[in-house]
Amino acid sequence: MRTFTPSYFRRNFVLHSVLTLVTGGIWLMIAIPYWVLFKASRRLIIDGTAVRYQTGILSRSLREINVNDVRSIKVDQGFWGRFWGVGDIEISSASGFDDQIIIRGVGSPDSIRRMLRDMRGSKDE
Repeated sequence: MRTFTPSYFRRNFVLHSVLTLVTGGIWLMIAIPYWVLFKASRRLIIDGTAVRYQTGILSRSLREINVNDVRSIKVDQGFWGRFWGVGDIEISSASGFDDQIIIRGVGSPDSIRRMLRDMRGSKDE
């Protein structure tokens, strides 16, 4: 059996290879700094009394929920999120209607949920 390769692809193989490498390089030059800034701009702080979510580099935003006021902890993970161990966490407060912290792209969200449940349970005793 004989395969047919159009002459266009035979002539321009080097050109296509170079364009693919250049496109990949440009993508990496944009994606890596974005990822580094995204990671540096978010901080989740969980201590014995409160859950704090701090965002921003030049300007800061801080949301805080007392551990005793945590009403629900929701974890969302899709197929790839479960595969890579990444998910979204939503922590709702019983103290107000719109008091909630939503964190996207958190590593091992189930362990954070378990830690918050244990902290909340130990405060009730």
